[in-house]
Amino acid sequence: MNVSVWPHGFRIIGRADRSFSLRSAIFQVDEILQTVRMQPGIIDAQLVLVRSDDTPKSANALSINFTGTAESTLIRKKIIEEFHHLAAIDRQYSDAIAVHQVVSLKRIERTNKIPEIIWKGSSDS
Repeated sequence: MNVSVWPHGFRIIGRADRSFSLRSAIFQVDEILQTVRMQPGIIDAQLVLVRSDDTPKSANALSINFTGTAESTLIRKKIIEEFHHLAAIDRQYSDAIAVHQVVSLKRIERTNKIPEIIWKGSSDS
């Protein structure tokens, strides 16, 4: 956990592991990306999370962007089948999970590296 010290004690500000919360269910970044990357026609993948107001590693929506020739609908179906909490989220919040084929994944401008996760605010486009 990330912890900051306040004059009257400690304040927990988020998990330090590679997990995130989507609509109150915890997911491991590596598990989702590994599942996507193992699918035929996938070159690489990246998670785009829309931050909720609850905690620093809490999201209201998940987009999986990928490069390659795979069909988005098949990848989405596979991910929802593989992770039972995603199926429950999809039933209740049908717009919370999206899968997009993209020409290229987003890069960090300064380093030109491709991050595995991109966090966006709820008002970002």
